[in-house]
Amino acid sequence: MIISCTKKVVDYGKLTTDIKDTKHDIYAWHVNYQVINNKPFFIFMNDLTKFSVCIYGLKKQDFKDLGFDLYHAIRHQFIMVGYQADLIEKYIKDIDEVTFLKTESRKTVARLNRIMDDGLAILENIGIDTDNTEQNLLAFKLNQMIISEDKENYFTPIEKMHDYLNLL
Repeated sequence: MIISCTKKVVDYGKLTTDIKDTKHDIYAWHVNYQVINNKPFFIFMNDLTKFSVCIYGLKKQDFKDLGFDLYHAIRHQFIMVGYQADLIEKYIKDIDEVTFLKTESRKTVARLNRIMDDGLAILENIGIDTDNTEQNLLAFKLNQMIISEDKENYFTPIEKMHDYLNLL
């Protein structure tokens, strides 16, 4: 799994980053965070599908084993949106170790920031679940939003991720 981090995330986790090409990789994600109630709130966005996973309260030391928390959050979000168990397991079993990169695409970072803003607006209405690290209801709402990459073709992240999972 490849996670492209904003400078803010790299500094927060004191991460060492690598260089790798992530174009057309279903296992490539971007991450950013905001502080809510004095705890970090992270949104992970899949590069190809814009599918989001939200995690609240990760500590700096959690980045050493981020894969564990992220794998479970992805699995739970996939279950919540109704993907078939075999598709979920195909995706999860092919996740290898987590590699961190610096963000390179301004367009992708802009999309991630937009999703973060939308997420924060939704949180004003539903509130944050301080008892759980995974914010599945918020991620579910974000993944139902209609998105356009070219102002002509519209999709929801749930539909697009499902299409890519069927290609695995």
